[in-house]
This record gives sequence, structure tokens and C-alpha cells, in this order.
Amino acid sequence: MTSVKTPKREQLRRIKAEKKDKEEQKVGGLCAVCGMEVSEVILTRAEWFGEKLYIFDNVPTSLCDTCGEEWIDHEVIKAMDKLIREGRPIRKMEIPIFDFAPADVK
Repeated sequence: MTSVKTPKREQLRRIKAEKKDKEEQKVGGLCAVCGMEVSEVILTRAEWFGEKLYIFDNVPTSLCDTCGEEWIDHEVIKAMDKLIREGRPIRKMEIPIFDFAPADVK
């Protein structure tokens, strides 16, 4: 038995496809914190995983143009977690750590 597309079904399919196209074309959006424009940018991120600090270059990030709030897509976070577990770093660096508490700051 073959499926026959009725005009109504075809119209619904077309509406869904147009909606999907609009969502894929959408760049940025509005900030959930301040309500202003958000841009899609590529940043370097530092993330803690347990007691270790990891640096990621070229991370796609949503960045508010006004308040600076940042969001990373869930799929990007999953990919970062996978890199920590299975990936090989492109380089390693030593990071100095300072204790600010006893610093002579006025």
C-alpha cells in the first residue's frame, strides 16, 4: 500500500520544512540575561574537569553583545567532554597559580 500525500499533509510538511529552514538560518538571538542581541563567535575556553584545567581553542559560542554573557550549545559541551576523555591535546602548557589572599592590596 502506498502513501498518498493529501494537500493538507503536503502543506503541513512544507510549513515544517520552512520553520526548520528559518531556525537553521537564525544567527544569534536575544540574551536570556539582558534581552539584547547575541552573536555567534569562536572563542578560547578554559574549563575545569575535576582537579584539572583544560583549554579549548576554536569553541563555537553564543555571546551577548551587551552584557557579555556566554552560552555553549549542549552538543559542543558533549564534544568537549569527549575530547577530555579520548582526545589528544595539540599542546600543553604550565600555568602559574597565585594565592591572592596574602597579597598586599589596598
